[in-house]
Amino acid sequence: YNTPEGKAYYHNAKADQTQWDMPEEYREWLERTSATPEAPKEEDPIEVFKNELRALGMRSTWTQDEAFSAINPKPIWSALKLSEKKKAFQALVAVLKVEEREEAKRKEQQNRDDFIKALFDCPEMYPGTSFREAMALISADARYLGVSSDREREKLFNDFWDLKEKRDREEQRQQRRQAQEKWREYVHNHPKITLDTQWRTFREESKDLEVFQAVDSLDSLNIFMDYIKELEKKEAEEFNLKKIENKRKSRAVRNQFRELLEEHLKDGKIGIKTKWKQFRESIMTEERYLNLLGEEIDGSTPAELFYDVIADLEEKYEKDKSRLKKIMRDLSVVIDIETSLEGFLEKIQTHEDFEDINEANMELLFTDFQEKAKKDAERTKIKAKKRFSHILHNTKITRNTSWENVSIPKSADITYLPLTEDEKQTLFEEELKKRALDDDFQNSDDDEDFRSKQRQSRGSRRSRSHSRSSSRSKSPAKRDDHKKDSHKRDEHKRDEHKRDDHKRDDYKRDDYKRDDYKRDDYKRDDYKRDDYKRERDDYKRDDYKRDDYKRDDYKRKRKEDSDSSRKKSRHSRR
Repeated sequence: YNTPEGKAYYHNAKADQTQWDMPEEYREWLERTSATPEAPKEEDPIEVFKNELRALGMRSTWTQDEAFSAINPKPIWSALKLSEKKKAFQALVAVLKVEEREEAKRKEQQNRDDFIKALFDCPEMYPGTSFREAMALISADARYLGVSSDREREKLFNDFWDLKEKRDREEQRQQRRQAQEKWREYVHNHPKITLDTQWRTFREESKDLEVFQAVDSLDSLNIFMDYIKELEKKEAEEFNLKKIENKRKSRAVRNQFRELLEEHLKDGKIGIKTKWKQFRESIMTEERYLNLLGEEIDGSTPAELFYDVIADLEEKYEKDKSRLKKIMRDLSVVIDIETSLEGFLEKIQTHEDFEDINEANMELLFTDFQEKAKKDAERTKIKAKKRFSHILHNTKITRNTSWENVSIPKSADITYLPLTEDEKQTLFEEELKKRALDDDFQNSDDDEDFRSKQRQSRGSRRSRSHSRSSSRSKSPAKRDDHKKDSHKRDEHKRDEHKRDDHKRDDYKRDDYKRDDYKRDDYKRDDYKRDDYKRERDDYKRDDYKRDDYKRDDYKRKRKEDSDSSRKKSRHSRR
């Protein structure tokens, strides 16, 4: 079989195999079939008749009688009928006419080519030679006589000049190409050409060389710039290879440092509350840490890798915290100040989610919950003290009242306040110290009701004496002194109330400050994590920017190259 392109191949239908080479079995079969002798083929008498006429030198101008008289002595003459002889003669004449016509054209074309060659061989032929001058120069040449008419000679003369211009241009092109190859070889083998070499400097050094003078100035510049571009491409490839190798090395060093972090994590030296400065002191002499500090190492820093581990621990910690809260809600377990870790674990170990919580996180969570319980208890006690102080402030207390016989109003329920007797007594003594600054409290006796009635009677007597006559009333100076004293007492009371308000405000501010400190701590931790994330993003962004800059430089160079090549082509066409 043959392919559409004409290439032969062989296919065995029984074995369903196709191959290009001839199978041995098929080759043997061909040898056997070709070995059988074949009977010789008989020649056509008409063709023999034609061949005999050709052998006799028959031309297309022969007549039938001339041809028959020349072939009459041959044996083939008697083998054909007269009609067959005439038909064969006419067919041969037609073929001979075509052959003679083709031969005439070939000979004519050969004469033209010889004429043009004679013009090329004439040494006196130069540009501007006229047709008559050229004919006079080659008229003695035998090739001149091969073309019969002057019109044909003039046409061939013009063709000669067109052909000569083409040959001259081709020779110039070849010479230019050879000069460019020599200059290119010189530039490529020059040992002092680098990326910083300027064309102006190199041209001054090479202007006296023959290889430079033989080439066109624009071609020499293009070849030099092409070589500089090759050097830039090689340098870019070397830089990329170096960058890839540096990335591979940096990745290996980071993996080694991650293994170091995993080892310390398994040993319990890294926890959720471990700080980088504290951990760095323990690995200052580790080779895997020092390798990551190299100048050629790219990517994440040791601190970033460390805080990545801490972030994973915090994530696991938050998940364990959610599980523990769920367990405590399901089992109604509460952690207070007096709760122990062992007792707490005994209460919650029966829950199905207990095994999912990490043991180290369990201890941290218990400690955090217990600290929170302590702070809540302290906050509750402070509020209780404020409440009890407020109750004492509204309770009737005299100078001689003691803690044992103080009477708390029945409307004030203090049974729920988490205060001990000593704490209540201390608050009572503080209240006595506050009231000791009051003049009425210093002059009071044990009967508060009697004292209040007496103050009311004195006030009513003063008002009556003041309304009667000015002679029976107190003097104006004494009245003014009394008013001043009353104003002083009122101001002193207002100052006491202000002090109490200020203390309450101070307690509130302290609570707010503690809450703010907590929030600030959480914010600082969040800011740290955000800073490290931003730094990692910045590193990645810088890498992407560097890659973008390189791509832009590469595109810019390609555009400049294309512009310069277009300018060169336009210049060369001009």
